[in-house]
Amino acid sequence: GYTTGTDAELQAGLFTPFAAPLARTALWPVLGNHDAVSSDSATQTGPFFDSFSLPRLGESGGVPSGTEAYYAFDLG
Repeated sequence: GYTTGTDAELQAGLFTPFAAPLARTALWPVLGNHDAVSSDSATQTGPFFDSFSLPRLGESGGVPSGTEAYYAFDLG
């Protein structure tokens, strides 16, 4: 886990320990309260937005949102 969503915390708490499953599994991250300490959804800046490329234009199906702060995708 992590408390402020910094790049170092994301690396140590997510990317390093889950490297093997992340290499073969889709990850649909959501900005949480801890991430919001160091990332800003209004400007889409900070470690959370630097670490992920999220579907803002409907690239994964769903309704285009125009922002990476929230998104939709089609499953199946």
